[in-house]
Amino acid sequence: MVKLSDKKYFICRFVKLRYVLSLFIKEKLIKGNLVVLCYLNSNKTSIFLEKITNVMSKINQEGLTLSRLDYDFSRMKNSEDVPLLLASINADLFQVIEKVDTLERNLGESLLSNLSDQLVPFKNDIRSYIKNQIALDIFEDLFLVNLTNWLAKDAKSALFGKKLVMLVEKKSYWSYLVLDFAKSKNVSYLVFHSMNLKVNKGVSFAYYFIKICTEIVVSLIRGNRTGKISSEVKVGIPFYVYQNFVNFLDFRNYYLFWFYESGINPDKVLIYAPQRKFNINAEEIYRINEMGFNIVSSPTQIMERNSGNVPVHTCTIRVVSLLLKYLKQIIRMRKYARNKFMKEQWKILSLLFVQLPYWEDFFQKNNIKVKFRFYDMFSIRDIAAKITGAITLSYHFAHQADMTILHQDIVDAFFVWGKKYEKSLSGRHSGIDNFIQTGYVFDYTFKNLRNKAQLLKDTFKAYNVSYIIGIFDEFIGGSFASPQLRGYKAVLEYAQGHPDVGIIIKSKKDANVQRLTSSAETSELISDLKEQGRIMILDSSKYPAEAGQASDLVLGMIPDSTAGLECALAGVPMVIYDIYSMRRHPYYKWGYNKVIFDDIQYLLNLVNINKEKPGSLSGFADWSSILDTVDPFRDGKANQRIGAYIKTLLFKLDEGLPKDEAIKAANVDYANKFGLDKVTSIRGS
Repeated sequence: MVKLSDKKYFICRFVKLRYVLSLFIKEKLIKGNLVVLCYLNSNKTSIFLEKITNVMSKINQEGLTLSRLDYDFSRMKNSEDVPLLLASINADLFQVIEKVDTLERNLGESLLSNLSDQLVPFKNDIRSYIKNQIALDIFEDLFLVNLTNWLAKDAKSALFGKKLVMLVEKKSYWSYLVLDFAKSKNVSYLVFHSMNLKVNKGVSFAYYFIKICTEIVVSLIRGNRTGKISSEVKVGIPFYVYQNFVNFLDFRNYYLFWFYESGINPDKVLIYAPQRKFNINAEEIYRINEMGFNIVSSPTQIMERNSGNVPVHTCTIRVVSLLLKYLKQIIRMRKYARNKFMKEQWKILSLLFVQLPYWEDFFQKNNIKVKFRFYDMFSIRDIAAKITGAITLSYHFAHQADMTILHQDIVDAFFVWGKKYEKSLSGRHSGIDNFIQTGYVFDYTFKNLRNKAQLLKDTFKAYNVSYIIGIFDEFIGGSFASPQLRGYKAVLEYAQGHPDVGIIIKSKKDANVQRLTSSAETSELISDLKEQGRIMILDSSKYPAEAGQASDLVLGMIPDSTAGLECALAGVPMVIYDIYSMRRHPYYKWGYNKVIFDDIQYLLNLVNINKEKPGSLSGFADWSSILDTVDPFRDGKANQRIGAYIKTLLFKLDEGLPKDEAIKAANVDYANKFGLDKVTSIRGS
């Protein structure tokens, strides 16, 4: 029998059949090595192969074994005591992407110096787009490098001291950045070339070229040669995931919260769905039409024309000249792409340029002069909107102490809660021109939710509950489920042992609720508390403040819990159970074991004291010392301030002012009303 220490270990994110076949042939059959393939996440292949290998292992103990990496990844930290996942998408990713700029400087020439005169003003945005696409390509592999390094070098790892080899899927040229990072960590790797055509830029280019040509044919058939341009200046709102545009008070409205009480004509709002297939449900479409908003489908799938009663955008014939212009730009840049680095940049730019004609035509035809979106990752559409002269807007909807390059932005104006957030959002990879401080954007719901919260409290009273704990989680899935389930179990056990305690759960996602009600750690506890009438599980799309204002105390699962902070802003006592144990987080400096805890039992002991003797613990669950920096207003009118700013933009654009002057006028008006310190221009007016 061969000892465990003689085995050769390979680390991957997902099991793929070609990994297994290659390792079995090269390592087992040819070299005679014992192979253990350790994987991070289960998939259909791993489940199927595990069944086979488990049967085979009874016959042959000397074969290839599959083993899932069953660790609490929230407890894995680098040498600087930062959780591996956070390090991978923050400092490490920034460090790696910086090499792109360094290499360009070392070459002494830039492919972007060959942009046409029309595109030169957007050079920085296009450069940001390139780096963003590279980051999307590699960030998951950076985590795999850090994970492999930890498994080999941390004494808490079952693979400590063993020779590990990371399996890297080479998706593009930029994978060399991952390999260099692996070398810097002394992590061995084996490269497999990606066979996923979806990430092949040549295939993607062909797809979008065929799509735009198809759009041209459809336009000619329908006789849409010039295309009637909308007479109304419009605000364009792209649909992302959440099916709520018109309910402003009960469910999270990420798209049009600013419209509520703004006085803006609903006819000036155009909702569009830039997805492969139209996914807004019929009920929501009905409500959108009832409200008086405009809606159009703009599918990215070739010949997708089935959108129910919603009109589908048809390009005008001007898209032909736009396509020819960008094809000329692509050819010109290919001529000057003299080395591998520039050729790979050219591939990214070619994919950008072949999609711009459709979206430029879309914004021009629909007369969209203001583009507002909530999702924190900019896209091709932002660049297209800017090229057409539209003002791009976005906003701060999640509490984050650090910003990653994946979430940098290129908008003309960005609405932030307070001054403290400008620093993390204005890094050198960011392209935000103006910061407008507004306060917490959903604070207008607090007053209305107070009445709903009282109904929840009254329901609990019937079951003799006198102390309510609200719980807010993050995504409970994969390897990051166990620390949250551990926290839930401890709190639910506390409630089970104290008949006067009730629990309100407001999960981030519906899938979290399914996990909680089916998990061995929590399902029975939840079932018991339900029978006693001492637990409520709210719809995941509800505002956290509804659960918060019904609670005596709320608990968030990570330091940057947006749901928890929302409740603190609403005046609800809030504590954090830090599942990552991020001792370097700023909260630990002033609030350790007062507002932020990394020991759940210690936290629950203080909860019990607070329950029995309210106010006896100085500083417990008290966030008042930092709330001024989070939200300098706290008056329930943040949405009105944003709505007023957008209304000013629309008014100035209707008067015929160019984009820059309209932004300047809106900034001046806002500063006059709320203070010069509430407007920060980085590169803007």
